Amino acid sequence: MINLDPYILDFVANNWLAMTMLLTILKGIALITPSTHDDKIYTLLSGLLGQLRGKPPIQKPEDRGEIVN
Repeated sequence: MINLDPYILDFVANNWLAMTMLLTILKGIALITPSTHDDKIYTLLSGLLGQLRGKPPIQKPEDRGEIVN
């Protein structure tokens, strides 16, 4: 199975401005529409983005300057 986590984390880390704009537009749409389903989707995506932004990038020991035997 393909591990997509590094690609997703890299995309979110390098495109934080586009992700913020997308969430802002989604929040505006959620406020305009009477349905609560889109409010839940916005809440889920914004919480996920907050968790992804809060995690430090995964580094290999070589990248941190540690000596690996």
